[in-house]
Amino acid sequence: MKKNKLIMYLLILTIFLTTKINAQNFLGLINSNYAGVNGVHFNPASIADSRHSFHINLVSFGADVSNNYYRFSKKLDLFSDNPNQNLGLEKVGRGKIANLGADIRLPSFMVRLNEKHSFALGLRTRLLLSGNNIASSLYDIAEKGLENASIQNLPFQNATANINIHSFGEIFGTYSRVILKKDKHFLKAGLTFKYLGGIAATNMTIKQLDYQINEENTPQGIQPVMNINRFEGRLAYSSVESVNELDFGSQIRNIFSNGNNGFGFDIGAVYEYRPDKERYTYTMDGEERENNRMNKYKYRIGFAITDIGGIRYKTSQTQRYDFNTTNKKITQDQFSNTNSGDDFAGYLNLLGGQSSNNFMMSLPTTMNISFDYNVHKKFYVNGTIIQNLLPTNSIGTRYHSLLAITPRIELGAVELSAPIALKNNYTQIAVGTMLRLGPLFIGTDNLAGFVDLYKPDGANVYMGLSFGVFPKRRVRDRDKDGISDKLDMCPDQVGVWALKGCPDADGDGIQDKEDECPTEAGSKEMKGCPDKDNDGVRDKDDKCPDVAGKPTLEGCPDRDNDDIKDADDECPDEAGSKELNGCPDKDNDGIKDKEDECPDEAGAKELNGCPDKDNDGIKDKDDRCPEQAGSIELKGCPDKDGDKVADIDDKCPDVAGLPELQGCPPAKNEVVLTKEEIETLKEAFDNLEFETGKSIIKNTSFESLSELSDVLKKRTQYKLEISGHTDNVGIAATNLQLSKDRANAIKNFLVKKGIPANRLVAQGFGQTKPIGDNKTDKGRQKNRRVEMKIIK
Repeated sequence: MKKNKLIMYLLILTIFLTTKINAQNFLGLINSNYAGVNGVHFNPASIADSRHSFHINLVSFGADVSNNYYRFSKKLDLFSDNPNQNLGLEKVGRGKIANLGADIRLPSFMVRLNEKHSFALGLRTRLLLSGNNIASSLYDIAEKGLENASIQNLPFQNATANINIHSFGEIFGTYSRVILKKDKHFLKAGLTFKYLGGIAATNMTIKQLDYQINEENTPQGIQPVMNINRFEGRLAYSSVESVNELDFGSQIRNIFSNGNNGFGFDIGAVYEYRPDKERYTYTMDGEERENNRMNKYKYRIGFAITDIGGIRYKTSQTQRYDFNTTNKKITQDQFSNTNSGDDFAGYLNLLGGQSSNNFMMSLPTTMNISFDYNVHKKFYVNGTIIQNLLPTNSIGTRYHSLLAITPRIELGAVELSAPIALKNNYTQIAVGTMLRLGPLFIGTDNLAGFVDLYKPDGANVYMGLSFGVFPKRRVRDRDKDGISDKLDMCPDQVGVWALKGCPDADGDGIQDKEDECPTEAGSKEMKGCPDKDNDGVRDKDDKCPDVAGKPTLEGCPDRDNDDIKDADDECPDEAGSKELNGCPDKDNDGIKDKEDECPDEAGAKELNGCPDKDNDGIKDKDDRCPEQAGSIELKGCPDKDGDKVADIDDKCPDVAGLPELQGCPPAKNEVVLTKEEIETLKEAFDNLEFETGKSIIKNTSFESLSELSDVLKKRTQYKLEISGHTDNVGIAATNLQLSKDRANAIKNFLVKKGIPANRLVAQGFGQTKPIGDNKTDKGRQKNRRVEMKIIK
């Protein structure tokens, strides 16, 4: 095909054939946990909590060519010096998209300041060409030229195209930090700021092109002529040279001083779900730490917007033309002879464009989303979406949208990945691979461009050289006790943090070498020995280790403080003497109080410590007559007349008498009853009850009356006088008869019990002898009675 500089900027495929190129995505590397500083271009948050403590990219670059109109029947050699490779182009569809680009990553580095903060600095240059919405008829012109008969004499309507070429450099700085680290959840965010320097930029936008190519007679002879019926569009360029011949090498030297500058930035965040905390954490120097070489997440979600911003071109050479013209003609000679800046300027004037001298060239803004899943140990599967955010006819290069699934294996120094992408706005499938061996990586996102498996639609390659310094897996700790050697006072013995790494076998906070009881927990006061009862005596010296005691008693208790161990003290709750085994003796009679019946008075041992002032062998406390000797029968009292009645109770102490008569002899005909007999008589009286208004004795009275009959049987010399009485309620005669009947009822009962009737005197007095007040219930109750009296 004939080389044509003007068509190169109108039709993107000419660029494919004339320009040596490099490209941008690095799909196999961008989501690697070992991407280091190369990861910030995809998501600036990536370097926080990085697997590297330091990472430097010496140089890396990539190349990409792709479109959806042609396939190449031959392999594309991106590194060939021949600008006119015979690729054997074959049309495969109605193309709309074309891409090419160069991404040269100059020295850059990242530093992990600590577990939260990281930063990166570096240089980068890019040469990008993107075409979208390109009409297939324009591809045909690029391929066949105006002279090809197959495209002549045919009307073409509404042809469109948006072509952008941009070469620029950047100085970038990235800051990334951890935002949240709580339980299983981890979040980090990052920001990249870019200072941009423009090298060259061109934009060609064709909003509407209606034309027809015919063979016509011109002053130069018969030749093909493009008859433009309508042309609406735009052409902007940084200089005529950038349109006519891009001298990338000469212009890059003035990249930041040529007046074409701008700013850009990237923002991003990454969330990680970390369910297995125990897998990557350990305790060192009393703090929880992480193994910074380990990947900690089960899955990771990243979100970023990159390349926000642009460069304003505004030098004296900058031009922007906006076209809205009709009925113009362009001959084949005019196309072919546009080989200088003056020729190109004249061509634009011919089209009638309106010009200005500045324009803004946008960066290829994208939204990047990734999902990374740790399938098992070192094996991961990643899903990535790169979505273009620039409008269709904008001034600015673009990365066409893609979706990629990338399985990968990370083995530290070795990594292998295989991205499978739906690229070019999700219209074409490409399979790639990436291999990282130590500092070197090489990969492609479109492997088909380099092998003869099938006819490719482009090619892609990237490679680079970078070095990383990994953080220590763990702080050095040669005795594995969780205290770093730097702080370990006993680095060769397993110890505890509280003692700066020295051993404490019993866990009492005292180093074993200073602990007199290293296998039993104790206090500092006890020199590491236990004191279970907290009495200030070490258990090993304590005769009573389970009970608090006195140091003077070998740790044994002395509740009564008599300096005798409770275990040896018969009276542990009362202070006493050693002679009495710790028991007290308040009266000092040599008898323990607990055995002394008279602890407050000194006494004889024979009387259990009680005194006996009259020496009659009876304790004073039991002696009714402690000042006079007496007998035991009379509780220590004397009985001069020998009648068994103590003199103090004897009304006739000098004459023998009866106890019943208080020691006096009985009078003639006097009835003298024993105490028991008196009690029997009283019970018979107290228990005597009749049925109401009758002379019938109730059964409850039978027992006491029977006992009374037994007394009468024994005392045959006595008689019983029975007297009946009533209250004044009712008729007096009736009450008199009732009193007599009740007296006789008792007589009859006793007769039946064997008492002769002549020994029983029954009489009734009615209401004539009251002993209570008949005006009250209580008084009347007293008056209703039967009295019984023993007589001779």
